[in-house]
Amino acid sequence: MPNYVGDKKEGGEVVEEGESPATYANEAGNVTIVRASRIEDRDLLGEFGQEQLTARGAIGAIIHDKLIVIDPLSDDCCVILGSHNLGYKASYSNDENMVIVSGDRALAEAYAVHILNVYDHYRFRAIESQLRRKGKSGKDVKLEIVESWQNSYVSGDKGALSDYFAVDR
Repeated sequence: MPNYVGDKKEGGEVVEEGESPATYANEAGNVTIVRASRIEDRDLLGEFGQEQLTARGAIGAIIHDKLIVIDPLSDDCCVILGSHNLGYKASYSNDENMVIVSGDRALAEAYAVHILNVYDHYRFRAIESQLRRKGKSGKDVKLEIVESWQNSYVSGDKGALSDYFAVDR
């Protein structure tokens, strides 16, 4: 994560919290990164209980995908998935698998939707995490009741993803 600064620890105890940005977008607006975060607000979660970030103590499923989708709206699309980490150790020391599927547009579209779903899942939690560090919550954010809030989605850089999926191919 760009601009990440870890906690300073002494004897296993955190003595100074680092700056841990939960979201990042480059200046060009074509790269966004979301760090995994959990919801800690029990009022927001109600009966669901506190979310876990790791498999230790988790009752529910932890998202752990390894997949790449290339040009899902094209007939030349490609989906790469499996247990392989795309690194040296995975290639030469571990028993890993990788499947490459080309030209199956329905599969590529389904996986693209899945990737966007996972991204949105963690983006919501990352924004909650950033607000919490400022002493706020998503419940403190007021929705704008004017239509101009959507301008950047229609004609600005936030609309690039919508434009991609809306284009008739």
